[in-house]
This record gives sequence, structure tokens and C-alpha cells, in this order.
Amino acid sequence: MPFALMFDDERKMSGRIKSGLQAAHIILTTMKEEETFLESMEKNQPDVVVMTYRSFEFRPKSFKTFLSRIRHVNPSLPALLLVPGGHGSSNVWRELASIRREKLFDIVRCDTGFVKEVAFRVTRLLESASSIQNPEPANRPERSSDQGPRNLLKHLVPQLHNPGTGRIDTTKVSEMFAVPVNHVAEMLSAKPATVHKTPDAPALQEKLGQLERIAAGLLHLAGSVEGLRMWLNAPNQDLDRKIPLDLLRGGRAEVVANLLEDVLLGQPA
Repeated sequence: MPFALMFDDERKMSGRIKSGLQAAHIILTTMKEEETFLESMEKNQPDVVVMTYRSFEFRPKSFKTFLSRIRHVNPSLPALLLVPGGHGSSNVWRELASIRREKLFDIVRCDTGFVKEVAFRVTRLLESASSIQNPEPANRPERSSDQGPRNLLKHLVPQLHNPGTGRIDTTKVSEMFAVPVNHVAEMLSAKPATVHKTPDAPALQEKLGQLERIAAGLLHLAGSVEGLRMWLNAPNQDLDRKIPLDLLRGGRAEVVANLLEDVLLGQPA
């Protein structure tokens, strides 16, 4: 089972997320002191580290220094930062912007429903680290859907997953987004015939995961599937008046997903 090491000087946040990580088959250990945390990290070699922004008294530079110490010990160690929901200071986001796009770093804003989101983001970080360190051969046997942290993906937007395999299903994305399956195939840069034949193929899951991120963000912001569809089909000033659905068809799902995450985090677009 993956091992997560957390720095939480008050141990309040760790108690809230522990059960969610356990459900994702991830063990959590918490440290209250910076030096003890770093010593444990070097000695025990966790698979991922989690930190609370409150532990740094909302000082971005202090956190960035601490993260650089972590990277010095292990440059490829995934890291997740938890930011209190009410903390949206623009200077904080400016300071963190330079590191937020790192492949092995992510941020979760601790609002309603954040426990499941933390578990999802930790899982995603673990998978990113695994793919960098151990690229899978094309002919590697498929891993069972109930093994390891990948199965947690079903918790983000359950209605997009095939209940039999646990994987994201293209036809369900098509239905939620109210677009033909062929258009979803465009978003995935996949052949329509292939998508129709195996709509939840393992090879499609990474790009379908981006569409699931978008769906999760829009369901949170818009509050309904109807609101999701309206947002996708309306010109957006934060996207240079482009229609989000057109960007998705052009293979730019990450741009839309990042915009939604910025909004959810409270960062100016």
C-alpha cells in the first residue's frame, strides 16, 4: 500500500482526511514538527507527502523554501498542499503560481467535499510519479480495476464510470456533455470506431480523466448537469471568448480543466 507522510502542526487536517485516504488504500502518518517530518521523510521514504498551508502561517516564501528542502532530499517525490477554503489572497496565489504547474505538485482548497478531492489528487500524484519512474510497456497486462489507488477515480464523478469495470466510460461522458460520441472521440484524439467498440478502454482513461476533472468542477460550480452544459456551450471571457466545448474538441481539455481548478481554488483567472 502507498505511504503518505503529512506535515500538519496542529494535526487537525490529518484527522479529517485519514479515512478518505484509507478508503483509497493509502496509509497516512502525520508529523507536527518540520525537522521531524524531514527526518522521517528521508528515513522512511514515503510515496507522497501532504502539507497544510496553515502550518506556514500563510507565508508563500516560507512554504516554497520548505518544498525546496523536500525536493533536495527526493526530487521526484509527489507533494500535495492543502489550502484553507477561506484563504484566497491574490499575493498567495501569485507566489505559488510558479510551482503549481509542476507535474508532481498539486493544491487542494479545503472546501465542502474536499476529503474525497484530497484522496483523488493524492491518487493522481502517485500515478504520475509511477508513470515517470516506470513507464508501462504497451503489451503489459491490464491491472484489475479494484487493485490499488486507481480505483478511487470512480469517486470523483461516479455517473461517468462503468459500474462493471470501474473505468470512465466515453458514452457516459457523451451523455453528460450532450455531445455525440464521435465528438468525444475528437476530444480524446481517438478513432470513433475504436471508441464505439470499447468506450471504457484503458488507453482512453488518461484523457477521459481530464474530462472527468472538468465535469467535477462544473457540477460543483454550476450545481447541475444542465448548468454544466450551458457553461460548456457559452463563450467564456477567460478563454478569449472561445467556447469551452470547441477547445475540448481541439484537444485542449487541460486548458479548460486548469481554468476551472483556478476558479475553485479562488485564484484570479
